[in-house]
Amino acid sequence: MGAEVDVEIEAGRLVRVGIRNGWRDRTDTRGLSEELTAAIRAALPEDETAPPPAEGDDATRRQVSPQRLREYMAMHREWMQRSRDYLRRSRAGEFAAAGADEVVDDQRHVAIFLDGGRFDSVALDPEWAGRATLQSLADTLLSAFAGVDLLGRDPGREEREALRRLDRQIRELVS
Repeated sequence: MGAEVDVEIEAGRLVRVGIRNGWRDRTDTRGLSEELTAAIRAALPEDETAPPPAEGDDATRRQVSPQRLREYMAMHREWMQRSRDYLRRSRAGEFAAAGADEVVDDQRHVAIFLDGGRFDSVALDPEWAGRATLQSLADTLLSAFAGVDLLGRDPGREEREALRRLDRQIRELVS
């Protein structure tokens, strides 16, 4: 959290903004914007699009019965088919995340920048912020962020999670 601000995020939404009295004595509007950006980023959960760590092979595997081997092969074929389908759909652009976006409030006092749909930064109009009350700053920020999903939901995430679950089931079947 920044020295001048603190925020609260719930379910990918900004729900509370606190700005300290006397912030203008310690920083300018750009500094306040940077502190807001840092506080929001710190409050967001980690980006979960990274692949899970690879699991190592266990050298002490037990013998697999013919029935379990058939189950394994069926699950493996399903995984291969689904992963090829995912790759085809991904190459066709079906899971492409949104590019950089900008959300600006009606009075043009607050600009919210998103990258791939995920929160990147916020900027305040210096002239307005320099004369706005603390309550006005907080209210305008909350209003500007009201419909903004800060997490940038990944459109291919469900498909990848299904593939990971199937992969775990396959590994558990033969472990």
